[in-house]
Amino acid sequence: MKTYTIALIVILIFAVFYIFLLDNSLSFVLTDTHTYILLGKSLSLGQGYRQIWLPGNPEYKKTPPFFPLLLAPIIYFLGYNFFVMKLICVITAIGSLGLVYLLFKRLKQSMALIILLLCGFSFQFVYYSQQILTEIPYLFFSLLALIFAKKAANRKNFYSGMLIFAIFFILISFFTRTIGASLGISMFIYLLLERRRYSTQSRFLKDIILLAFFIFIPIFLWKCCWLHL
Repeated sequence: MKTYTIALIVILIFAVFYIFLLDNSLSFVLTDTHTYILLGKSLSLGQGYRQIWLPGNPEYKKTPPFFPLLLAPIIYFLGYNFFVMKLICVITAIGSLGLVYLLFKRLKQSMALIILLLCGFSFQFVYYSQQILTEIPYLFFSLLALIFAKKAANRKNFYSGMLIFAIFFILISFFTRTIGASLGISMFIYLLLERRRYSTQSRFLKDIILLAFFIFIPIFLWKCCWLHL
């Protein structure tokens, strides 16, 4: 049996296991989970990104809005259905396992399979796959960004559809967790180090401008908004 077939079977087994662990309960201990759900509720009501649990419903700018935005349609159509909310994290956890295998399979397929198993059985990974938190969705989107960045890096010139996808998922990663900005900085440094691979200076400048316009400007605007809380 081929290694990728074994990997697919392993991922399917993990998927069944993670879904089996799901329930519709929520801890009464106040955590970031409650904040994300209430922000999703605010978005579903059309009130914007606001702290509806406080008098006057002030704007909320401490964390990016993408994860509450994913929760908003669930709350709008199904109410506080924690099972379906947790399902988002389970789906992205399963997707992350597949992406981990894809990312490492070029080193050695058997090694990629071992890494897949270690991730899948990791206590922290299993725990966060069952929580309504941003850790697993962020992992999923950042892995997608890395895979597309890697594919773009394998081209003679980076400027391609792969680079566009890499930039898109870097942005999604940032608006899931602000640490995603480090992915954009890393790509910028990598482009500078690999500038000799460009056939023309204009191609290099296009990629730098593309990266700056679609990554650093949105991040800068969000950070300015956050600093002026």
